[in-house]
Amino acid sequence: MLFLDLCEDSNSLSFILFVKQIINLISIVVPIVLILMLSVEFLKMVFSSDDKVFSKGIKGIVTKAIAAVAIFFVPTLVNLLLSLMNRAAFNDSICWINAEESTIQSYRAVEEAQKKMEEEKNRAENEEAERVRKAKEEVREKTREENEKKAKEEAKKKKEEAYSSSGNSSSGSTSSGNTNTGGMNDCNGSYNGTKYNLTDQEISELARMVKGEYGSDLVGMKAVASHMANLYEYRKSNNATKGQSLYQYITTCGWYATARANVRLNPSYNDARAQQAVKDVLVNGNRTLPLYIDEFDMFPGDILGASMNDAASYQAGVTRLNNRYGSSGTYFCITRSGSDANIFFYTDGALRYKEKNGL
Repeated sequence: MLFLDLCEDSNSLSFILFVKQIINLISIVVPIVLILMLSVEFLKMVFSSDDKVFSKGIKGIVTKAIAAVAIFFVPTLVNLLLSLMNRAAFNDSICWINAEESTIQSYRAVEEAQKKMEEEKNRAENEEAERVRKAKEEVREKTREENEKKAKEEAKKKKEEAYSSSGNSSSGSTSSGNTNTGGMNDCNGSYNGTKYNLTDQEISELARMVKGEYGSDLVGMKAVASHMANLYEYRKSNNATKGQSLYQYITTCGWYATARANVRLNPSYNDARAQQAVKDVLVNGNRTLPLYIDEFDMFPGDILGASMNDAASYQAGVTRLNNRYGSSGTYFCITRSGSDANIFFYTDGALRYKEKNGL
């Protein structure tokens, strides 16, 4: 079976055809050389008067003539021998017979067609596998969204119950405590934070800054607004805010990409969703990050180290990060909006602040 397979393989037949061509070339070149040598012998005989030379030349001429004829007919004899074999068993399967250009082209066409069919089959299988994978991913995403929705509803219910039981229903400037319904690696948790009295103008300007930092993703903008409050409170505890209000400090501290003057000059940052994020987080005190998260950076551009470009490898509460501004801390979570991403983490000082205040 293997022999027959080789005799129907275009590459094997091409090699045998090459051998046949070499033999054919030898059957032509060698006789020509022998004829030339025969002519030389004949000329020696003609111009020699020695009988021994004549006798020896005749013998050489006969030998060379026989050799030339024999070599010339070698391909013919080989083909004749193969054709006399059992044709029922060998006619279309003997490698030597199949090694012809037309036969090779036929087998090659069949092989290419089979290869194309195999490639089409593999492509179809890959597409089906990708379809199944996407379907599973959609189911997982839908389940995650449903679970997230339920968690938010439960968190909202608990928060309302906590506020009702404490009698705290008006805005103020003190923290109502930390109700953690998020956790490590969750940028969309639920934490009770300080409520701030802000004018519409102040809300508008802070909203432009939030949008300038994170585009139009509501989860990301709430995380930035939460960071604003966290940063202010942490630095206020270290006497670094110089008695400024939240609004005064955030718009002048230089932390955020859009400074106060630029905010007023760029009305395109005005966005209802950004104002919603600011109101919910800063006015109503509904933070989405724990109260000790005091750092965030654009990812991966601001994070140092080529090995740190894969956020999927980060472990919340474990992975240490260093940014290009000289800060370092421990990874907490990452938010994404299209090609943009913000990575949130906390410094060692903020961790001590957390532990001291039971956050």
